[in-house]
Amino acid sequence: MVVEFRLPDAIAELVAARNRLRQHFGQSRLKFTLDGNFVGDLAEAIAVERYAIILEPQSAARGIDGHTRDGKTVQVKSSGTGGGPRFRPLEQAADYLLFFAFDYDRLTAKVLYNGPEAPVRQTIKQPFNSQREVRLRCLLDLDKQVLDRDRLLPIS
Repeated sequence: MVVEFRLPDAIAELVAARNRLRQHFGQSRLKFTLDGNFVGDLAEAIAVERYAIILEPQSAARGIDGHTRDGKTVQVKSSGTGGGPRFRPLEQAADYLLFFAFDYDRLTAKVLYNGPEAPVRQTIKQPFNSQREVRLRCLLDLDKQVLDRDRLLPIS
């Protein structure tokens, strides 16, 4: 069940600055994408705001970004470029996965996956030594199979 929502107004200022950079350096091949740590931090902030996720300290195990109020672990993944979630072999499995896709030009985000992380991880060929992406089509198909009772509930 894909859920779309508007991004916070503060993001509009970043998008406008990015667009000014694109215009100024128009002859270059540079895209000035809002990705990397930024997109991950934004996703975690939205998970806190929309799902009441309690973030783990920075020193926490890689792959566990936070937990629910009842102690279940949560991995938060995101993309601002249209790809699926990427996993590293070092990451610890979480109980839940939230995957956000950001459309900065429209200032919207979509929750493309909200459910147990295990089925998503099972699609990754083992063993793997570097980062692996789960294809977006596969992720969307898996999300359709998640029962409502197995999703994290957004805050009203």
